[in-house]
Amino acid sequence: CPAPSTVYVDADCYADLSGVAEATADFHDNCVLGATSLTYSDAVTASISDGCYTITRTWTATASDACGNHAADATCDQTIHVEDNTAPTIDLA
Repeated sequence: CPAPSTVYVDADCYADLSGVAEATADFHDNCVLGATSLTYSDAVTASISDGCYTITRTWTATASDACGNHAADATCDQTIHVEDNTAPTIDLA
């Protein structure tokens, strides 16, 4: 599983997660490997509109072989911290 990472929101309070590391999986079988997949689902700890929150990204790898044998799913959790590091401004008139 990738190490925890931190992403900062932009001027519109948007977090671009495209640079966050992805999990990898190696699939093996003694004969012919069949279907494999590596997917993720995200759980967010607070409202995204708040600008600072944590995402727990759960990665799940599945595999089967040509004879219909299925491996137990392998999972791991990756933590992504989303932070707003821009201070507010004040305009006095």
